[in-house]
Amino acid sequence: MRYIFYHYNHFGTLVFDYYDEDTHVSQSYMFYTLKQAVIKLRRDNGLQYKRIKISKLF
Repeated sequence: MRYIFYHYNHFGTLVFDYYDEDTHVSQSYMFYTLKQAVIKLRRDNGLQYKRIKISKLF
């Protein structure tokens, strides 16, 4: 299963942690909405047509 965990750091930057069976990617996005950032993360990592569970971290 593929997971994306996200949170906003103290600077207001959106931080994503992507995990699957053998990959971990951590990326930050500034000046993007959540939807735009998810679309960009999926496009940049070849995950456009894959099922991913997205969860917010506190």
